Amino acid sequence: MPAIERVSTNDSGKKIIASLAELSQSVRRTVLLGAPGSGKTALCHALINHYARQPDGPVPFFVSVRDFARTFPPSTSVARFVDHMTEAIYQCPFPKGLVEKLLETGHALVVFDGLDELDSPQNAAATANVIELFASEFPDAGIVVTSRESGYGRFALDATKFEVFRVCPFDDGRIREFVSKLTRSGLDGRGAELVERVSRQHHLRALAERPLTLALLFAAGGDHAPRIPYGNVAQLLTSLIDGALKWDELRGIGSRYFSVSTMRSVLQSTAHQLLLQERDAISEPELLRLTASLLREREMFEAKEARDAAIALVRSAIGRVGLLVEAGVNLDGDRCYSFSHRSFLEYFAAAHIARNRSIGDIVNLCVEHLSDPLWQPILRLVTELVDDNYHEGAERLIEGLIKASKGTSGPAEYVRWAAKRSFSRRINTILAAEDERAASSDTLEGTTVTVAEKTIPVSHYERIGGAGPVKAAVELFYDKVLADPELAGYFADADMVGQRRHLALMLTVVLGGPNEYTGRSLAEAHQPLNIPVVHYARVGQHLTTTLTELGVPADVVADVQTVLDNVQDQVVDSGTCPGA
Repeated sequence: MPAIERVSTNDSGKKIIASLAELSQSVRRTVLLGAPGSGKTALCHALINHYARQPDGPVPFFVSVRDFARTFPPSTSVARFVDHMTEAIYQCPFPKGLVEKLLETGHALVVFDGLDELDSPQNAAATANVIELFASEFPDAGIVVTSRESGYGRFALDATKFEVFRVCPFDDGRIREFVSKLTRSGLDGRGAELVERVSRQHHLRALAERPLTLALLFAAGGDHAPRIPYGNVAQLLTSLIDGALKWDELRGIGSRYFSVSTMRSVLQSTAHQLLLQERDAISEPELLRLTASLLREREMFEAKEARDAAIALVRSAIGRVGLLVEAGVNLDGDRCYSFSHRSFLEYFAAAHIARNRSIGDIVNLCVEHLSDPLWQPILRLVTELVDDNYHEGAERLIEGLIKASKGTSGPAEYVRWAAKRSFSRRINTILAAEDERAASSDTLEGTTVTVAEKTIPVSHYERIGGAGPVKAAVELFYDKVLADPELAGYFADADMVGQRRHLALMLTVVLGGPNEYTGRSLAEAHQPLNIPVVHYARVGQHLTTTLTELGVPADVVADVQTVLDNVQDQVVDSGTCPGA
């Protein structure tokens, strides 16, 4: 178990508690604080199991604060809630008055888990007051309350009546012990490798301090997972998260509703939304709406099917994958969810930015946010991920930032970090040349920076401006198609929201942008429609006309036409092709 540190100042007891037996002897009126994933709830369950095995010990009861205070004020007393909960679980009523008798005589221990999981600090403070009243009513009963340490001061229990402990991060010894238990065969093989790497790489060490993320690190290096690339934080997190996402799929129990790629996109969109809104948690209705919308767009589900699939995906992300965890309830009584570790939110938000923004947009984003500590780790992850979506993406991004960093400390510091990461052998040469000109350079604060087309090759996608112009082209294109009496019939029963999403993804790929398309192949989607070549030609004409009207350069339009010519055989009815 993690070490437990006594943080109360009004006692002379042992400072560090190192075993469950010691903790059980210290429990009377106890608050247990800890970071997300530090093992607070697991410790409580272990403590309950310990007491349940003691014939002369108190009878332990577990109370989820979220369930007890779902409505406020609570609809019942703590004693009646425990009585009702126990009857519901065991389908057998306790003898009348037994719970109160156990509480009155000191033969009961009540664990209140998750005081912080009430989204409103006011509700948490009011619930803390209910717990204090309960403690006064039953002065001999044992009480344990758990909470995240962050924010506890806003709803703290009376420090003169409750002793406060903190779950300590794993030290090196406990990391070794925990990994040994995971391997079930001591420290050998990949367990020994993980411990050795953790001991000398600070970004791994930070993840290994909590049981949850250490277990995920171990799982990411399993027999079915790729080798962990410990030197690159983004690649490390990619391997770790892929291992978690693909675990069920590798065992043949993946969902029929959604793919791993779809879950990844949902988590990316969720993280990006939380980042922009500077929030840590998202409500269940909001998360389900976002997920259902993505499923309709990506998988072309009908509304009810998308809702069912969204519920299944969210349950999987929480219960099986463990990347999302419950984070209390909001003022409307809705459950809220957060990422189980801040590193995961940062990773998914960075992946969303790297996949959905042009290099020029990312440069401007860095210039805007690099002085913000909240954004710094995210933008560094973006730099490590951008090569997955753009040719020489990291090099082009860094070169753009070099142009933006003259006289500004934020980008300059970031560029120095990037140079040390060896994204490109050219970077140090470029930095040296820039340093020679730095003395005479003026500060370019507030300047919008665009990567120069002549010095850095860009894709057609970036040249036209990225996702916004692609979306505008798709909207105008379908306006033309649906107004064409020869073509409108193909879309009479189509989900046009999903249809537009699919075309935007495909057009993005054609133009050299990020490849997020995971739908059916062209042949699979179109050949059942028996499309004649004349209709295919009209569709192509509408598309090229649309691009031209929007001011897309002629060479880009010509390249799109070339792609249309090359894939024609995958779309049209073979009996209508010339020479058939």
